[in-house]
Formats: sequence, structure tokens, C-alpha cells
Amino acid sequence: MDDGEHLIDEDDPFGGIEQFSEDSGRRLVEARDTVLHAIQEYVDELLVLRGGTSELTALFERNNALAQVVDGFTDAVWTHTGTLPLVSNSFEEDEEEDVDEPADPGDQLSVVSRWDLTVVDRDELLEAGRAAHRRLRPEETHEDAEVAVHDTAAALYALLHEAGEPWFDMPGVDVVAGTRAFIEPAETLAPPPEIDEPGYDLAEVLRPPDGRIPFTERW
Repeated sequence: MDDGEHLIDEDDPFGGIEQFSEDSGRRLVEARDTVLHAIQEYVDELLVLRGGTSELTALFERNNALAQVVDGFTDAVWTHTGTLPLVSNSFEEDEEEDVDEPADPGDQLSVVSRWDLTVVDRDELLEAGRAAHRRLRPEETHEDAEVAVHDTAAALYALLHEAGEPWFDMPGVDVVAGTRAFIEPAETLAPPPEIDEPGYDLAEVLRPPDGRIPFTERW
């Protein structure tokens, strides 16, 4: 039997173990006991979490460990039955799902902005960003804030996130889309020429500089 794709050895698909045999059944029972024990430990560990940012790394490690155990169970079921359980259907398209008709876009505007900043006091910026992070998430500890706001880009994000985006509260307009990128320039940025100076190029002024992008936001 085979109801899905599986990375197996075509010459020996079941690892030398006969399907529905005592050996394959014993392996299935062992995998069941392992996965049940792992799920119990996993749930117990999650129940003591408070949702802090500093806990995320350990949480992802727990998720990966549980996924590996579940993969072992899936392999044991495959060896015993030749079928694959736990196949997710969450990404299948729902043919009967209603599709909303696009709204009349009306008059649209694109608002583009660029600010070049020099960080003159990194510690002060990080402290301000962490304070903003904790105001936004009062349940977070100082340790959480240090993890969340670990560099200058994260500090700017926290401060801007606290200030909010005025476009969503502006009367008479509807946000079509918005994007903001945090860029660490590869080279030192020089002030652009004044508008009335020769060589002024608005497109060049608005062009994002080359460099590393720690993260972006899109609405």
C-alpha cells in the first residue's frame, strides 16, 4: 500500500522488515510509546512557559525535537503498513471557499519615505528600544526585552511600533499596502545634494542603499 510520497530505498522500501509482521508491529509499539512520552513532556514544558521572548529559542528547539519523534512514528507506521499517517491538509485549497470581489480602488497614492540615521549612542538607543518593547508588552521581563531588542534595527522597530502608523487612523483613506525595510548600509551614507543643486536626482535620493536588511515589515 502507498498513499503518499516517502523518501525510501526503492530496492528495500521497508528496511528488510516484513509488513504486518511481529518485527514491524514491535517497532510500531516502541514508536507509539516514544511519541506519547515525548508529547507528555512537551505539553508539561509548554504549560510552564509565560510567553516571553527569551523563551522562544528553547521553544523552537522543543518543537524540532518533537517533530523528529513524530517523524520516527511515521516511519514506523510506514514500515508496518506502507502508508503515511499525519498528512496535513491545511494547505489544500478549498474549492468551495468564497472569493471576495476586489473593492473599487478609488484614487490611490503611494507614500515613500527614506531616513538616513547615524547612531551616536548605541547603548542609549538600545535602552530606549527595550523600554518601548516592555511598554508594548508589559508581561515581558528585562531579559525578554534584551533578547527582542538585540541590535539597533530592533530598537528602531520597537520605537516605531510604539509610535504607531498614522495611515491606519487617517480619515478618508484606506491603506492599499505598506512596506518598511531596515537596512544596514554597506558604505557610509553622504547627504544628498539639495533640490536646487546640479545633479539632484529624486529617484536616486529615494533609492534604498545597498546593505544588509535585518528584517522588513509589510502591511
